[in-house]
Amino acid sequence: MYIAQKRPDFTGTVDQIRAYQQISSLLKRNYCVYCLFQENDSIFLVEGEEVVRRGMESIYAKKTGPLYFAMLKSYLFKRYPLSTSLHSFPEIRRTVKHIMQEVRFDIIHIQSNMVHNFPDIDSWTEPVVVDYMDAISLSLERRYRWTSQLVEKTAMRGGLGRVRKYQSYLKGCTANGIVSSEADRNHLAPVTIEKLDVIPNYVDDSLFLTDIHIPKKTAVVFAGPLNQPEYADAAIRLVKDIFPALKLAFPGLECWIAGSDLSAEVKKLARVEGVVLIEEPEAAHKHVWEAAAYVCPLRFGYGQKTSILEAAALGCPIILSHIANEGIEFTSGKEVLLADTDEQFISKTKLMLSDRIKRLLMANQARSFVRTFFSEKRIIDQLVHVYTKVEKQVECNERERA
Repeated sequence: MYIAQKRPDFTGTVDQIRAYQQISSLLKRNYCVYCLFQENDSIFLVEGEEVVRRGMESIYAKKTGPLYFAMLKSYLFKRYPLSTSLHSFPEIRRTVKHIMQEVRFDIIHIQSNMVHNFPDIDSWTEPVVVDYMDAISLSLERRYRWTSQLVEKTAMRGGLGRVRKYQSYLKGCTANGIVSSEADRNHLAPVTIEKLDVIPNYVDDSLFLTDIHIPKKTAVVFAGPLNQPEYADAAIRLVKDIFPALKLAFPGLECWIAGSDLSAEVKKLARVEGVVLIEEPEAAHKHVWEAAAYVCPLRFGYGQKTSILEAAALGCPIILSHIANEGIEFTSGKEVLLADTDEQFISKTKLMLSDRIKRLLMANQARSFVRTFFSEKRIIDQLVHVYTKVEKQVECNERERA
């Protein structure tokens, strides 16, 4: 049984996409998967096939009623992060208890922002895997160091305290955990290193079917979830601090910014000559495929960046920051070019734009790297291995108690 923050969806947020990928891949291997999630003040239990088909039929549905008090209690009194408090559903605890009395599951896979709803999780007889998904505290620490605005610093310091408090709560759980990148695991090492396995997100196999030898358009592109602060900051930095110098060197150059849920500040970028905003999700991959270079000047953030992996799979040459590369570990000069300062991004992007052979060679090598280390088969093999390991640990513990 998969307990998710929100309904899994391949067009949704990072946690929704991760859940959708894992569920759909397990179904392909003939595993029986059920998914429990909360939506519109109701709790739903649906079959995995229904998740993949994006259907609405459920096995079980129950109205929870208003959840404001539970959320406020979690945020104001327990002082958990807002991202966790928004997923406070007391009724889901009774629902899970009822379901587990009726059916035994081989594995309970639960996303980390849902764990606080189950203070009895350590007493469950079913094996439990907690999906930490990301190391939010790492991003907040970096953003706190980067910003010079007093109000933002104060907010970051408060948010960081809340995240660390919740991580301490998770530390007390005996459940095994998975996380999306080695960088995240290293950051969370003080929390529970011996129980964390790395299970990345994978790249859809269909992206590798595109022809990377097509003539590229005179454009640089940046794509990703622009509703997240680190992506919005990177888009603004690219347009205001990097693109003008590139435009001087290549007068016909365009800058494509692809993403949905754009903030007002990001939308203003369209006023800059040569900048095009792409808000339709289905058009993002097309523009990444056609662009001469994917430029990713992230200054803060954490974990594995799926949009970068997708750019590599689509054959778009990549220039990115060391922070953006942490969860992937490309080799600079082989699969990608690494840069951190504006001057480095400008010079390395110029180099990529002016050398077609270099673009093609690096694009091929990046694509091969992603196909090797972030394919669906490899990642789901790793996930199933974790499930098997956790099951054996529980069986061993039960024998010792007996």
